[in-house]
Formats: sequence, structure tokens, C-alpha cells
Amino acid sequence: MLADVTDGTYEEGARPPVFLQPARSAPSDSPPDSPSDDAEESGKLPAMIVESEADTFGGTRHLWTDGVWRPDGTEPHDAEHVVFANGTQYPVYLTVSPKDGKYHPLKEESDEEKLARHGPVESVGVVFAFPPLGWQRINIGRPLYEAHPVFRAAIDEVSGCTEPLLPQPLLQVLYPDEIDEPMYAEAIQQPQYALLSLFALEYALGRLWAACEPGAKYCTPCAVVGHSLGEYVAAVFSGALDCATAAALVCERGRLMAESPSRGAMMSVRASPEAARRAVHEAGVAGRAAVACLNGPTSVVISGEWAAISAAVKRLPPGTKVTRVAATHADHSPAMAQLAPALAARAAELYRRHRPRRPSCPWVSSVTGDVVSEEEAADPAYWAKHLTAPVDYISAVRSLLRVCSAREKAPTSRFERSRAVVVVEMGEGMLTRFGEAILESCRARESEESPEGLANVRFAQTLSKADAAESAAEYCARVEARIEELMEPVRRERLTRFLLEPDSVDEAEVELACAEPVQLPPS
Repeated sequence: MLADVTDGTYEEGARPPVFLQPARSAPSDSPPDSPSDDAEESGKLPAMIVESEADTFGGTRHLWTDGVWRPDGTEPHDAEHVVFANGTQYPVYLTVSPKDGKYHPLKEESDEEKLARHGPVESVGVVFAFPPLGWQRINIGRPLYEAHPVFRAAIDEVSGCTEPLLPQPLLQVLYPDEIDEPMYAEAIQQPQYALLSLFALEYALGRLWAACEPGAKYCTPCAVVGHSLGEYVAAVFSGALDCATAAALVCERGRLMAESPSRGAMMSVRASPEAARRAVHEAGVAGRAAVACLNGPTSVVISGEWAAISAAVKRLPPGTKVTRVAATHADHSPAMAQLAPALAARAAELYRRHRPRRPSCPWVSSVTGDVVSEEEAADPAYWAKHLTAPVDYISAVRSLLRVCSAREKAPTSRFERSRAVVVVEMGEGMLTRFGEAILESCRARESEESPEGLANVRFAQTLSKADAAESAAEYCARVEARIEELMEPVRRERLTRFLLEPDSVDEAEVELACAEPVQLPPS
């Protein structure tokens, strides 16, 4: 049980609370030496915590038993908790009651006084976005695998649970020995490995963000969205599916595609959805080709038989840019219809073993363009439709904006002044580019979404392609810095919310806000 504060110390067995604020500057002075052995033998635990390094919410903790070290030499008041974040004095009037174990104010303050000292709560929600196929290659993310336990555990989890379903273990193909790289560079482009390798990578990046180990400081998403393959990962992070079930579905989809005699192609087209549909219709190939992906206002994919795609492309306006997508099959087109029943049957079999759960956060579907209902999440036929239906990422992003707009209009505290959302892509920027174009289109048209919701939404990517001259340590540092940059407002929100309304915030949330930044060891 946490003890109350009476004389500036804590009783034996008590744990002093941790209060931090964002770093302002590195300290100019060094704290004195550690407490004496006499202090430790007295049975009193440190009453205060002083942060001495320049990390935003981290650093070496210097603990004292007889008060707080102050650069100006003054003594703290008995009933005043003082926090030093990188040498900056910051009073906090809180204690912990032994009766209920909750934080309580030692000094009553008005809302105006609290806001003057701490500022308003600027709420930040994080949406996880999972991209489609097309960027698979061997050794992608390998520096993170070798340096970061959370990332490595997630990759190993996917490889381990799918090993009986593949000719070669995923790990052997994704991160091969140097001598085997030429062989596996080709193998990873095969459907079963292309799909599963990116599923594993996106799952591992999501886990790196969520960081589900003890003492982690990262976040769980307020919503998830996936594009094509990415929907399987979104289903996991929504809480609807467990990782093993989703990975088994991805393996089955890859197996069916690998064994299918009908392959076809996919072409990326710089045209509006309307222009692409009109070209398919005018070419008379609607049964053999289709607009498979609606990625943005001027970005679509046509999928189907080679000859049918050729006929449709010729009906596009002159000068339209067309690029082949690195895909082995005509995904999201009528050509995949023959595989759909088998995939639905496999999903039904897996669902009987592990029944899907109700999504714990909004899972925005790129199949329906709307939030997945509890019934849809539990329906094995969803994945059959997902295989053949077009990816409507435009509608999915618009639905996501409506979710964000609703969030903007429903503050959870009287101290909130804004509610921002950052959509974090677990990839190298494809969905970020698409999302920014859709968002800009919505703003330009002043669509039905709330202007406030649109103004407070932005897209960001976790990865970017590695520079050939970049070392593994530099790659890891760049990814870590990117996560830290995006997470800093989230941690600041948690801390401000706690300081303003300590009784409304779970103690675990405070620990998340105050946890030290993850340090990736050099490879």
C-alpha cells in the first residue's frame, strides 16, 4: 500500500510517486552524491525524484531521503512535492492516501490556478494504419530485429505459429544467411512469403509502438485501418483476432494464390476512380478486369486479366501515367472469385477454434469503407469478400475522419482544449501519401466531416527506405527518433491530465507517461 506523506519521507515498503514534466534544458549543475548508507539503514525511502538528464521523460534518477536537492539551496515545504525535470523546478501538490491508494491534492486549487500552472490538456489519439503488399524484400527491418526485443519477439511469434504451414520457416526467408540471400530474394516475392513477411513486419512495428512489455511507455491505438493485406494486421490490433488466427488466414490466402492457375496483373493508374471505371466499362471488360483499389482522388489500381487491363488502359485519356504493381495475381478482381469459398471455409474452421472478439477500438474497413461491426468481425465470409472486392481506401479514410470528428466533439475532461489525431503508418509511406491526398481533397471540398476534426488530423510514417550507406545502428536510431517524436505529445497529454485531475487517471497511465525512452542497443 502506498503511504501518505507526513514529514517529507515515506514509510518502509512504500513507493514514492513519480512526477515529471517535458525537458526544457539540460541541467547546468550536477546533483550531489548518492544518499548515505545511514539514510538507507534508517528504513526511510526517498521522498523525491530528481531527473538529471536531457531525455524528454527519462534520465538517471537521483533519490534522496531528507528532502529534495535544489540548485538554489532552499529547503522544500514539508507538504510540497517538488520535481526537477532536467534542473527545472516544478511544484506538485499531490500525495497518496493509505486508505484508497489514490492520489489526492495537498493544496486545493481552482481550475483557473491549475490551468495557469499546467496548461490545458491537448488530447492526442494515435491511429494505426497498415499498408498493402508491394514493399516486401529480404532483410527489411533486420536492424530492429537484431536490436529490439519487442520487435524480435513479434517476428518470432509469427514465424513460430506459421512454421507448419510453410515449406520454409518465415524467419529463414525474411532474414537469411548472407550466402542464401540471392535465393531467398526471389522466394520472398512468392505469394505465401510476400504476404506473410509484410504481415509479420507490420505486426512487429505495431507491437513496437504498443510495446506490451512491463514498464513500456507507448500506446494502444484509438482506431485502426488497413489496406488490403494490412486489414489482417488491423484485425489483430482491434482485438478482434489473435495473431495466430490472422497469420493462418494470411498463409491460406498465400497458398491459394500460389496454387491458382489464374494470375493476371495489377496496374497503378494516375486517374480518378470515375475515369478508371469509365475506361473499364467502355472497353467492355467489366467481367475480366475491375478497379481494384481506390487509393486517392487521382490514384487507382486496375486489376484483372492482362488483355482486359490492356484494353481498359487504352480507353484512358492520353498521357495518363500507368505503372505495373509488383503483384503476382489480380487481387481484388473477379479473377480471385474462385479462391473465395476456400478462404471462407478456412476462416470458419479457424473461428471455431478461436472465436473472434468484439473489436475494442474502431476497426475501419477498406472493404466496406466503414467501421467494422461486431457481426462483420465474427463473419468468416468477410475475408472472402475482402479477397474479391475493391479496396476503397478513400471511403475508409473518410470514415476514419468521421471517427476523429466524433472524438473531437466528445472531450473526456473539462480541461481539454483540443483533440488531435495522428495516423501512424506501419510502413514506408504509401498510406501516408494516399491519406494526405484524401485529407486535402476533403478539406478543399469542405465535405460533411467536421472542419475541426479535419484540422486536427495528420498522417505520418514509421519507416523510410534505408540508405545504402546507413549502418544498422543508424537505422535503429532513426526509427527510434521517429517514434519518440510522434509519442512526445501523447506522453505530455498523459502527464498534464494526471496533474490536473489525478483521481481520474489510472496509476499505470502515469507510469506510461513517466517511463524512460526505449534505448536501442547498438547492433
